[in-house]
Amino acid sequence: MFNGVVNQCGGILYDSGGEFGNYANDENIVMTICPENPGQRIQIDFTEFSTQLNADVMTIYNGDTNDPDLAFGQFSGALSPGLVVATEENTSGCITIEFVSNASGNTSGWAAAISCITPCQVITSQID
Repeated sequence: MFNGVVNQCGGILYDSGGEFGNYANDENIVMTICPENPGQRIQIDFTEFSTQLNADVMTIYNGDTNDPDLAFGQFSGALSPGLVVATEENTSGCITIEFVSNASGNTSGWAAAISCITPCQVITSQID
């Protein structure tokens, strides 16, 4: 995980320590993951999650950090975000992850599979 924006529909998202290391102290990282193609939506499935409870916190946004009302929530400790999918209201299809850790102690962090979904076509029926 790093500061910035990426367009990708595959891969594994790890904390800053990578697959085998812990994340660092004093982190403040904001990463936005966007789909590769218009009309797609990002889906992130957290398969591992461990941070210091109430000290090292991940906030996940449905889009970007400019609209906190669209946040999926804050997560710490063993409370995993699980499966997170950008919603229809989010026209960009992006998901933003903000992670802030304190100055002391860290744990194994997380691993999450990134993928894109293409929503079903909306069909409006009409009786003639």
